[in-house]
Amino acid sequence: MRLFAAAAAVCLASFAGAVTLTWNPTNVTSAQYREVSASSDFAFAFTYASPNPISGNWKTLASIGAYKGETYLGNSGNGAQRDLFRIQEARNNDSDPYSYFLYSNLNSDTAANAALGTSTAPQRFIINKRGDTFTVYVNGQQVLTFVADASYAADTYRLYLDATGDGTGNNDGARTIAEAGLYNGALSDAQIEALSDPGTPFGTVPEPTALALLALGAAGVALRRRLAAR
Repeated sequence: MRLFAAAAAVCLASFAGAVTLTWNPTNVTSAQYREVSASSDFAFAFTYASPNPISGNWKTLASIGAYKGETYLGNSGNGAQRDLFRIQEARNNDSDPYSYFLYSNLNSDTAANAALGTSTAPQRFIINKRGDTFTVYVNGQQVLTFVADASYAADTYRLYLDATGDGTGNNDGARTIAEAGLYNGALSDAQIEALSDPGTPFGTVPEPTALALLALGAAGVALRRRLAAR
């Protein structure tokens, strides 16, 4: 009976660690955002599905802004807005090669950044927040990790998707975010791997229950043998 109870506890703990999809916009072609508590773990994922690389300079795909109430914490003092985190296409002129730049802690010296080549194939971005640490994946590959510095001690974060924009209403009509997902907890490594394929829908999140069910089954077999021996 103790073995069965222990396995049941493992199973319950496994379900307790499950995450739920709370926001799932599709075919995003203009700016959308969602607020989340800065004290909560979450995962923010989206599939960028453009037939061509982004055209134009410094166009933002997604960002995370830090807020206390309605006060934005990313003002640099010269009028520039600098988010906690941003994914954008960056070219200084049209002859430069296309690339994505991922930035964090933009209000001062960039704390962390990564440059990625663009692709004509869909790409799956996942930003996973666990505690104060943010980890960023592209198609299942970890590309960046960072911790929000003290200047971003926020009450809430606003998670932005903006498939079309550079902040000026410029839209060349070719780009879209096919699907996005916001989860009410951090994703496990196994869940990130399962969601890393751009073709995997966000609506079904694999739950970490396989080990728990195996343990529960083994406990059931042991209990049955024990009762049969009596």
